[in-house]
Amino acid sequence: MRVDIANLTFGTVNLKAFKYTSSGAGTTTPLRVSVELLQDSEFDIQGLVARKLGERIMRKQASDWAVGTGTTLPLGICHAALTPDHALATGTTITYADLMDLEAALDPSYEQNARWVFNKATWTSIRKIEDGNGRPLIFDQAVSGAGQEPQKTLLGYPVVLDQSFPNPTGDATNFAVLGDLREAYVIRRVAPLTVVVNPYTRMNNGQVEYVAWERADGTIQNRKAYVVLATEDVA
Repeated sequence: MRVDIANLTFGTVNLKAFKYTSSGAGTTTPLRVSVELLQDSEFDIQGLVARKLGERIMRKQASDWAVGTGTTLPLGICHAALTPDHALATGTTITYADLMDLEAALDPSYEQNARWVFNKATWTSIRKIEDGNGRPLIFDQAVSGAGQEPQKTLLGYPVVLDQSFPNPTGDATNFAVLGDLREAYVIRRVAPLTVVVNPYTRMNNGQVEYVAWERADGTIQNRKAYVVLATEDVA
């Protein structure tokens, strides 16, 4: 069988290396921990500090990969300047028809690995959608096994809650995506997260300094692999 690839085109995207730094108060002051606290604590303070600094960086990266502008930040998968594939019919009210229309806009080629991404406020609004008899239209799927959290699904696709995504408020706000995100978005991490421990600079003050940093970037690589939902543009 002959496969026609005449319409296959290749482009380029630039992946940079933005430096993310996590420190103490302000933007340039390292996090300072007293030697007494490090020595007297009953648990691993140094490990806790490293985890929290890394968590702070990951939260900032998650925000940039969701809504970054692409100038001095990565280009987010749901950034404000992106043209949505569907807008809510009435203001900020999410209806079942809106969800169906967005799903219909997704290229079937990317349905198999597709998933929804939005924040918890959006998910709560969706779960409140009711039929004419006041019964909810969306149910979590039960999972066998005691203590296991029900699977979050919507129109048959898994749901990922990402608090970096905007709330469905205001005019023409991009707030949710559906699609094959591995195909749609690419992330570049130059090297693993680095935590620098400096016991010398503040030695006379009895303090140890901590700074964490990582170089990374992200951008959209295939816009056809996902669709974007926005609030109504009433302007």
